[in-house]
Amino acid sequence: EEFKMIEDYVSNGSRNYKAKIEQIFSVEREGEDERFNPKDLDNHQMLWHGSRFSNFGGILSQGLRIAPPEAPCHGYRFGKGVYFADMVGLSIGYTSYHSSK
Repeated sequence: EEFKMIEDYVSNGSRNYKAKIEQIFSVEREGEDERFNPKDLDNHQMLWHGSRFSNFGGILSQGLRIAPPEAPCHGYRFGKGVYFADMVGLSIGYTSYHSSK
């Protein structure tokens, strides 16, 4: 059920890209469930975050974080922050997949 939902989001939100989902992983970081419970929110939706492969180690070990002050500031439309999109096609533009094409 979850696989089909994500597959539908990807196929409907990435018309300019041919994407095929082969596997989906669920990752839980210690302590995050206690700090966030989406069932307690009335308004929630699926959002996408695009990142290069080289960032995944840090994201998996430390979560999504805002770039430090000393990091170069380029590609941030509204300043440094953690950005999401409601369509997967927008987030693909920030991935290694996009830069390799």
